[in-house]
Amino acid sequence: MSMLREGAELVTDEGDAVRVLRLLGAGGQGEVYEVSVEGRKLALKWYYPARDVAGMARDQEQRVALRDYLIPKGAPDERFVWPLAFVEGPRGSGAFGYLMRLWEPRFQTFERLVCGLVPVDDRTLATAALGVVDAFRKLHLSGAVYKDINLGGFAFDPKTGEVLVVDNDNVRTNGTPGAILFPGFGAPEVVTGRAPCTSVSDDHSLAVLLFYLFVRGNPLEGAREMVNCYDLTATRKLFGDQALFIYDPDDEDNRPVAGVHEAVIRNWPTLTTGLRAAFTRAFTEGLHDPGRRLKDGEWVQVMSAFRDGLFECGHCSRETPYDREVLKAGQQLACAWCKGALAPPARIKIGRGVVMLSPKTQIFPHHLGATADFSAPVAALAPHPKKRGVWGLKNLTGGPWSYQGRDGEIRTVEPGRSAPVADGLTINFGPAVGAIRAG
Repeated sequence: MSMLREGAELVTDEGDAVRVLRLLGAGGQGEVYEVSVEGRKLALKWYYPARDVAGMARDQEQRVALRDYLIPKGAPDERFVWPLAFVEGPRGSGAFGYLMRLWEPRFQTFERLVCGLVPVDDRTLATAALGVVDAFRKLHLSGAVYKDINLGGFAFDPKTGEVLVVDNDNVRTNGTPGAILFPGFGAPEVVTGRAPCTSVSDDHSLAVLLFYLFVRGNPLEGAREMVNCYDLTATRKLFGDQALFIYDPDDEDNRPVAGVHEAVIRNWPTLTTGLRAAFTRAFTEGLHDPGRRLKDGEWVQVMSAFRDGLFECGHCSRETPYDREVLKAGQQLACAWCKGALAPPARIKIGRGVVMLSPKTQIFPHHLGATADFSAPVAALAPHPKKRGVWGLKNLTGGPWSYQGRDGEIRTVEPGRSAPVADGLTINFGPAVGAIRAG
């Protein structure tokens, strides 16, 4: 039975009337309802009542955080489904909650994704990962930390990769002490109680979240997870004092167990060299040394490079990642899906980055030197209107580009027009120059 009945009337701190419409769902901390507030439909998170002294203390801390910090502060980015107003229960009940915007049904939680209930391709997955990383960059720049990252706190659109951070009542100022509810995501120093929650503990938790998205398991849950009694002591060992990456190159004591960690065993070898290297650093050097963890800005580069490396397989037409290290080792590129042998695709080098020129390719300000700017594409691959199989890079900006081919002649590309994809051609985008290789 839900805590609030349909039609129940409540009031916000500002005096706005709240009418309960229907129950949307329930979680570990409370229930979420669709409500009407002055004719506007919103969501109301309503907390379960405290059952002991410790629970009452947590409730009081949460009340203060909502009223004095979160609601006045406001969201650091539009991707955060932020607390909007505090709602008190009937006098003497001790009940309370907060209002937030409703998120659309097209969004699915990361929890459903990791459980295999939501199919997604690599480009959409990388786009979602970039969205999360950039959202956390904005959160940390605002002086806050997420504190208790978990799969249920995020949602994404499986068609576009657009993300939402949907559970934000645990956000606090950088350096806030306190227990966490999800030790599997917690940094070892937080799990053991040696340090408060900071942006560097968030760095570890973010790496765990990304590992779940790409590998579908926890980076610290391997053979050491196989204990007879999975109690608090075992949890602190596994994620705290004795934490060990399941693919630590120097210690095999915590490798994934066949028949138990099948998803991890299947997915880890399919990652690109760059992704494996990033995760290995995060969970070896960075595991117990916070200063060696990857920052959100570094994850932007890693995830952007992965997405930029996706190109269409000529055999099965699915996108597969390009891995330069495979070619450097003298090995044959192969599709991750059909295993067919592949020739290097057409690609453009801009600065130190390389972007595959595949039908879904887009170039963003980020590629031209802007910091993590994926707001709107400045270029996209487009088919020739008359010549089948011929492609060009279309100018989506408001100003002209120029390009130079092997003949040395410089030509202008007006907005809406395309530069040809030809080997040896260079494009001057304005902020940066790109060189195309085809073959």
